Parts: sequence; structure tokens; C-alpha cells
Amino acid sequence: ESSTYDDMKKLMIPGLLLLAMLLYGCPYGSTVPIDEPRFPAIRSLFGQWKQPNLEKSYAAVSRYQMRDTMRYRVVYNSWTAEKGSYQVKIFKAQMSEVAGAYFFNIAPESKTSAPYFILGIRWNQAKDSLWLRPVNGEGAPRFSDSPALKSWIAANMTKKDFFEPEEVFVRAQ
Repeated sequence: ESSTYDDMKKLMIPGLLLLAMLLYGCPYGSTVPIDEPRFPAIRSLFGQWKQPNLEKSYAAVSRYQMRDTMRYRVVYNSWTAEKGSYQVKIFKAQMSEVAGAYFFNIAPESKTSAPYFILGIRWNQAKDSLWLRPVNGEGAPRFSDSPALKSWIAANMTKKDFFEPEEVFVRAQ
């Protein structure tokens, strides 16, 4: 069991940066998360992450609230050259596991009924990099309960068009 948890921790580190993926494409939005938070926030996930092709934009990941050890807070700072300033988006997030794959459930912090965006993640700790893949929202069914959403993901996640194109992130520091 502990080796599974250790393996999961290694994969979860990139999870918080998945929020930055919301700027690319139209990820699947759900009124419910895949499941309730079950994994404690991993400290090695905290910090700043960026996409190599976007020099000034970055995501800062931290614990959501001091007493909430299961959720993350992601602040995405998107540089706007035309305005010469950052556009800031704040999200709350949690990690889920489906059939051995890890997903991030991300929602805007400012809205209580905001959808959860569902993103798959992979991570390579040795290279301090992660890969994020939003679940494709085009034509996807909507679910009102988490078990049905989780079952749908498990049944479809190996299909060719289930995910949108993958994006790479590296640790900013």
C-alpha cells in the first residue's frame, strides 16, 4: 500500500499546474468532481510551474487553506503583452485516481457552482516536468453524480480522442 501511495505522490506533483491548461482548448466541465478528495496535498507539488514556450506566464501551487490538507490552490498568472500586465486566475483543485491514472479536478475559486475541469496528468520527477491533458468536452455526456462520471472516464480514457492535446510544464525555479 505505501509503495502505491509513494508512486501516486510522484504522479500527483504536477496536478496543480493542470489549472494552467484551462487556457488551452475547452476541457470537460462537470458539476461534480470525479470523487471526494482522498489524497493529501503533496508538498513537492507546491511552487511555480511554467510552459517552456510562455516565458512570463506561470502557475503558483500551494495548499488551498491551512486546515484543508486535501485540496490545492492554483494561481495562474498569464502575461498579456498588449497590456503589459498579468491576468490572474485563481482555482481550487483536488486529485483523483481512475484505473491507475491520475486526474485533477479544477474549479475557479470565486464561483461556488463553477464546473470542475477534468485533466489527466503524468509527471517525471527526475526531469521536474509534467504533462497535462484536458479531457475533451466536445460531445461528452454530463453527469450529476461522481460514481457515474468516474465509470465513464474509466470506460473511455483509452480512446484516441478522449483527451485534448497534451501540454508540457516545467518547474519555474
